[in-house]
Amino acid sequence: MKGNDIILQMNKLLLTNPQHSFFSVLSQIGYKKPAKCLTLANVLLFLCLFFVGADSIGMEIASFNIRLDQLFWLIFSLFLFLTGQYRLLINPLILSFIVLLIPSVLLAYSPSTSFLYLFFIIFNYLCIVNPIYSYVKFYGKNRLINHIKTLFRSYIVLIFVSSAVKLLFDIEIPFINTYGVLFGIPRIKLFFFEPSYLATFLSFWIAFTGYLFIIKGEKRYGFDFFVSVLATFMTTSSTGMLAVVIICLLLGVGYLASKEVIFKIKLQRSLLLLLGIMIIILAFKLVFPSAFDFFFMRIFSGDLSSATGGRTDRYSETFIVFLDNTIFGIGPGNYGIYLEEGSEYVPSNVTLEMFATIGFLPSILLLSITAFPFLESFSISKNNPNKKNMMACALGLLCFFIVLQANQNFYRLYYWLFIGIAYSIIKDNKEEENTTIYVKTYY
Repeated sequence: MKGNDIILQMNKLLLTNPQHSFFSVLSQIGYKKPAKCLTLANVLLFLCLFFVGADSIGMEIASFNIRLDQLFWLIFSLFLFLTGQYRLLINPLILSFIVLLIPSVLLAYSPSTSFLYLFFIIFNYLCIVNPIYSYVKFYGKNRLINHIKTLFRSYIVLIFVSSAVKLLFDIEIPFINTYGVLFGIPRIKLFFFEPSYLATFLSFWIAFTGYLFIIKGEKRYGFDFFVSVLATFMTTSSTGMLAVVIICLLLGVGYLASKEVIFKIKLQRSLLLLLGIMIIILAFKLVFPSAFDFFFMRIFSGDLSSATGGRTDRYSETFIVFLDNTIFGIGPGNYGIYLEEGSEYVPSNVTLEMFATIGFLPSILLLSITAFPFLESFSISKNNPNKKNMMACALGLLCFFIVLQANQNFYRLYYWLFIGIAYSIIKDNKEEENTTIYVKTYY
């Protein structure tokens, strides 16, 4: 933004809103006030992001298991609060969802268990969504996007390095454990509970880079896209392989429907994408034929129960639980207790889990929370095609949730991380558009 543009915009805002302070006016026109402790903020945020899937790393404090990822997010939130940089993302959908959870908790089959899960949701809002929004508010969305890129690129490097070390030397890197070795392939899970969780997490990045590369034609993301697909295959997760198929289909439909590229170029890029995916699949087939048949081909074998690891067998069970408890559900975290199978017994589909445990209205709200960023980004992008990162993040969240259908747990931290990223970038872009006046200046 040029100097004259800033002065003209400040004059207009001060004339229409004389009560505003100098820095509040600067922030409204897109100028970021010099942030406090930038280096420390970046370090803390990266630690939060890097360990966001560390389900199995924690410590016992006063008989409570405090997970490492939760601890880092709490520290980051306190840092923002103590430095005066903590801000609340006031969103009607998110706040309504939290309020409507309360009846489900009070009327739960086991209220004490449900209160703990309500605490997790509030924690995710206060210590993940709001810190992400605060970071964008004070440090800018471009820095956040750079952190996201660094995070996923680091994960992919770790997947390949840890696989190579395990294959060549039969050594596991500390804290980066495998889920065993099957058909000669180390089942890498990094810090996640199992490989399918890691593959589900990577689906955000596949959609993000795929959108920028395929639909927006940014060639620099081509390598990221293909390597992320290969890394997902290396997790040996059928969920991850199905995610690649689903995301590529969605990107293909979006690309063919796009009006930004002429048909000839569309055809060339479509063939290039198809060729690249086929090369990755063929290479995996040639190097690990048994693993390919077991993890990939079983998706199309017709035996859906086997392909999903028995997950589909529980769908009807969970749906019946919902029908018996339609309005308020059985309470968050109560599924196994309600069925007298123990607390470790959980649903195998996240949407059915929502409807069965928290009831109809909260589930509809959470689905709306997930879909809204995509619809809002699509609307904004039609008028301003330069908002590519915003649309990429919203698509990443949507694709992540689609892939999450193969698992459960809508409390997981990285689901709320992606919600925070999408909503924060959308809000920041809308604030810029509402306050920016484009004035052409000459020098």
